[in-house]
Amino acid sequence: MMFERLGAGSNALYCAKGCRKQATRLYPCCLRKMMENNKIWDNVVNFIESVYHFYPVIEDDVYFPGFYEMDADKSEEELADWISWTVPDNLREKFMRVVHGAKYCEGKIVRCYN
Repeated sequence: MMFERLGAGSNALYCAKGCRKQATRLYPCCLRKMMENNKIWDNVVNFIESVYHFYPVIEDDVYFPGFYEMDADKSEEELADWISWTVPDNLREKFMRVVHGAKYCEGKIVRCYN
């Protein structure tokens, strides 16, 4: 819900007819190149997933009796479900509509400036 509202604001900034001339100054070409680099966003997703996977260790009193063993209140199935979580594609899409709103203008290409 939050990303949808922010995405609507970003869409209005870059895509609305009255805002486009001023938005060009907010959209330098170097920003466009950076936003279109998928490796950056893949690394952001990897970071979010890593923090999410590490959370049970912080949350619970976890005891590591050995290098390969973990004693926790959660069952192995719960931990396996926790570890298998990934950022949903629709959440990534909504986030990208916020940070790179100029890309998602329907039928319009927002020009960048140098």
